[in-house]
Amino acid sequence: MYLNHASMNKTKTETDWKRILAYKEGERIPYEPGDGPYDPNDAEAARAWFAQADLIRKGEVVRRGKRGPQKAPTKKLVSLRLSAEVVEHFKSTGPGWQMRIDGALLESIKKSGSYNRYPKPKEVPKTPRPSVQRS
Repeated sequence: MYLNHASMNKTKTETDWKRILAYKEGERIPYEPGDGPYDPNDAEAARAWFAQADLIRKGEVVRRGKRGPQKAPTKKLVSLRLSAEVVEHFKSTGPGWQMRIDGALLESIKKSGSYNRYPKPKEVPKTPRPSVQRS
């Protein structure tokens, strides 16, 4: 069977559209073991299958629960101890509380006038690669 939408060229699909269109909301989904890796009528089996599945984005596997590499890392991971009052104050403001602590510290540095005392290190220019002449 072929799909033909304005945004797509003819794309071959293995989807059994007659079977899908015959499905009525609330009915049990017809399933045979050769149909797929889990029974779609078994919520726990579906949840377990999706929990262990790899997410693929732009052709690359994206691991769940792990942050990918940053294009331009701008912050450093540190561990520090803060008073319970400070943590509770910022956590009570909702998601993004760690960014707000960072902002408050940065604002404090700027107000003290010592912000420019520690300039960012200059980037070392990349050495151009030698050109190779072929004959």
